Amino acid sequence: MPTLDPLAVQNSDRPELAAAFAATLGGLRLDVALAMARVIFLSDHRKDLPSLQIPTLVLQARKDVAVPLEVGADLASHLPRASLLGKSMPRGISCS
Repeated sequence: MPTLDPLAVQNSDRPELAAAFAATLGGLRLDVALAMARVIFLSDHRKDLPSLQIPTLVLQARKDVAVPLEVGADLASHLPRASLLGKSMPRGISCS
């Protein structure tokens, strides 16, 4: 069964990196993993974005398997003073 770790790491020539990533995720305490999942999946601050009046640079990796470029573009479009930088990141580096 395919897993997320090789996709997230994107270094098919170095499978040990995907294994290390999977071990890190698997080693999280359950309470920490649940807290992270709540923050990731239940946080929604879209209504707050238009009120942010500070200059903001939104960095978005072009090849992020979890967060497509359109998400960064949408975020930047709702921030009054935002610029979007869609960047090709070095292998194994991701930003969102």
